[in-house]
Amino acid sequence: MAQNDSLSEFLHVAVDAAKTAGEVIRKGFYQTKHVEHKGQVDLVTETDKACEDLIFNHLKQHFPSHKFIGEETTAAFGATELTDEPTWIVDPLDGTTNFVHGFPFVCVSIGLTIKKVPTVGVVYNPIMDELFTGILGKGAFLNGSPIKVSSQSELVKSLLATEAGTKRDKLTLDSSTNRIKSLLFKVRSLRMSGSCALNLCGVACGRLDLFYETGYGGPWDVAGGAVILKEAGGLVFDPNLFIFSDTARNRIKVIRRGFYQPKTVEHKGVVDLVTETDKACEDLIFNHLKQHYPTHKFIGEETTAACGAMELTDEPTWIVDPVDGTTNFVHGFPFVCVSIGLTIKKIPTVGVVYNPILNELFTGVLGQGAFLNGNPIKVSSQSELVKSLLVTEVCEHWA
Repeated sequence: MAQNDSLSEFLHVAVDAAKTAGEVIRKGFYQTKHVEHKGQVDLVTETDKACEDLIFNHLKQHFPSHKFIGEETTAAFGATELTDEPTWIVDPLDGTTNFVHGFPFVCVSIGLTIKKVPTVGVVYNPIMDELFTGILGKGAFLNGSPIKVSSQSELVKSLLATEAGTKRDKLTLDSSTNRIKSLLFKVRSLRMSGSCALNLCGVACGRLDLFYETGYGGPWDVAGGAVILKEAGGLVFDPNLFIFSDTARNRIKVIRRGFYQPKTVEHKGVVDLVTETDKACEDLIFNHLKQHYPTHKFIGEETTAACGAMELTDEPTWIVDPVDGTTNFVHGFPFVCVSIGLTIKKIPTVGVVYNPILNELFTGVLGQGAFLNGNPIKVSSQSELVKSLLVTEVCEHWA
């Protein structure tokens, strides 16, 4: 096994490579993409290819005797055998479909195996500027701060992640949906982020409690994240993937500040949650609006939960969800927002949705367009379902 000084050097060089590639991804994220298909819904872009070349060239300059396995190289030239030699396993852009659609769960994943053992892991999301790192026996970190897996031991309080995969045959889809249906009776809720590596890191830092995926793309999806997850106190199990067969099972302004702190959680239903942050934010929003518009009406999620439904009238009425995505907030999953709408004569007229974790502000005024951080936005022009990214939610009211 390499000495600690060598491992630290390996990590340092890998982080440099990930951040350099991340800058390419960040720039490309907001531009038009040239998309090719590796399968019916499995995509690749010029950014995937450019980033893999960039990462390999950077690593080879420092470690010319090492071996290299990359997703795009494998797709072009076929599988490469994993040996006992130090081997860099790279996914230059994990979450390509997210990248194509501008959905901010994309990352560079770099893993180093030595004697077939995952030893160094780097996963970098350049859109959220989150750098996950780990060295075997040295712990796991997010932007330099130590991370640990969740201590949650009850499935019904757990946030589970999975992925749909890229196969679309009926047998695979029936198996996947039946499995999800079964699990939804046992967990709090389920998420699909679109990135295997980021799901592993989500478990590592306690945002997610569990993650499973069947039929994922290859070792590049997990080589970096597996080290990070194990070093965070989690366990990885895959009976089919040669380099991970020795491991077993796995054991959250006001919102932004609360996101990284322990929460006091109450239940409005079996899995419908509310925290002190929901209540504090609704009071804060209502007090602010009432100072400016004392004659207006107000309807809030938490007020309604406490006092019962309020009738919508023709009067100007502010309708507020102070923390939309409370389950995400509790688990530290960064899709949370403040939602404020104004109706006039029962017609939605003004809308504001703000995600303080991603710092994304969506606004709209009836007849005047919609904006993201001040820039005009439009819906996709995609007309083919097979090229579409679909989102839905699990109903959090259980019979």
